[in-house]
Amino acid sequence: MMDELSSRDELKALIAELIGTKPDLVVGVLDRYQGTGALRSVNNSIVGTSKLLHFFLPEKVAIWDSVLGRSFGLINRDQFHREDRFITYVRAVHEVLRSADYPWERLDIATGLPADDVSRIRRVEFTLYAYARRHTDATQPSDTSA
Repeated sequence: MMDELSSRDELKALIAELIGTKPDLVVGVLDRYQGTGALRSVNNSIVGTSKLLHFFLPEKVAIWDSVLGRSFGLINRDQFHREDRFITYVRAVHEVLRSADYPWERLDIATGLPADDVSRIRRVEFTLYAYARRHTDATQPSDTSA
C-alpha cells in the first residue's frame, strides 16, 4: 500500500493529466492510475476522489457513490468501492455523452432539470441517481459521505 504522500503526488499527477486530456480519453488516463493510490487518495475512498475530480473537472469526471452504484446493480460496499467499477462507470457515462441520438430533450423534461443550467454529465448522473433511488430498497447500504 502506498503512503499518503505518494497518493497525493499521484492524485496531483492525475489531475494535471486530466486537465490536458480530451473528454474521450479520460477513461484511458484513469486506467493508467488504477492501483497507484491516486483513485483512493481522498479519505482513502473512490467516492471522495471522484467528487474531488468532478469538482476540478465537471465536464470530464462523473461523481461515483453507492447510490449510483446501485443503479448498476451493485449493492454491497465491496462491489462499488472498487477502482475498476468507477472506471467502468465513467466509461459508460462518456459513451452516453458521445451518443448523437441520446434523447437529451426528453431527459430534460422527465427530470425537470433546466437544460441551459445543468451540464450533460450532471444530467446523466442525476438520471442514474433518481433511477437508483426509485428502484432500490432504502435499507440497502449507503455511503455518500466522503
